[in-house]
Amino acid sequence: MSVIYKTINGKKLAFQLPLGKNKNITLEDDTFGIFQYAFADSIINNIKLNNNLKYIYNHAFENSNIKEIILPKSVEKISPNAFKNCIYLTHVQINNKYCDFAPYVFKECISLTNVELNGLDTISTGMFCFCQSIKNINLDGVRVIQSYAFIGTNIEKLILPKSLEEIGDDVFTPKKLKSIKYEGTREDFYKIKGIEQIDKILKNNKHIKLEFGKTIDDMINEGKSIKEINNIFKQENER
Repeated sequence: MSVIYKTINGKKLAFQLPLGKNKNITLEDDTFGIFQYAFADSIINNIKLNNNLKYIYNHAFENSNIKEIILPKSVEKISPNAFKNCIYLTHVQINNKYCDFAPYVFKECISLTNVELNGLDTISTGMFCFCQSIKNINLDGVRVIQSYAFIGTNIEKLILPKSLEEIGDDVFTPKKLKSIKYEGTREDFYKIKGIEQIDKILKNNKHIKLEFGKTIDDMINEGKSIKEINNIFKQENER
């Protein structure tokens, strides 16, 4: 047996990795969750998660040698620090856009370069903080970015999607940023809750260029009058 399982409150959980050289693991089909610290500090390199998995508990993989994690659509909740300090982790794929990520799930995964969010609704507090190898990320479909989500990363060009409705404090590391582009209009940009945080970054870091996805011609084609467009630019200049 490559994994020790236990049933708690009627739920089958991956509970512990036995001593030995179990680097490649496949979870049994009826596994409900991965218990806290189940694979922490282990030599596990690869794991195939079952398509019925619902829950990954806190610190489940912390300090392990895991290299890749592909989360199936079935996963609904991941607790704090589940993958903290997995220094060999390079690739994360998320397939449930409404998965509930607790704070600091991937904190200090210093080799992480490839993150596939696939339209994830909410990026939680500190979710990728101090993942220093992240230089770009596709945020398409993201609605909420909570505080410290990408602090300590090396993202240089930040592209904010039109889907964004809310952004928290200190989301990114300003000194690494070269440009911020919002894929909508200036008008919509300043409707985002918490956007004053981006305003603060821009005022304190003059090297960062702010761009928008729509030109004046785009706004005219949408039916906006010259007066409306002038008001949008006037509001921008007053900020």
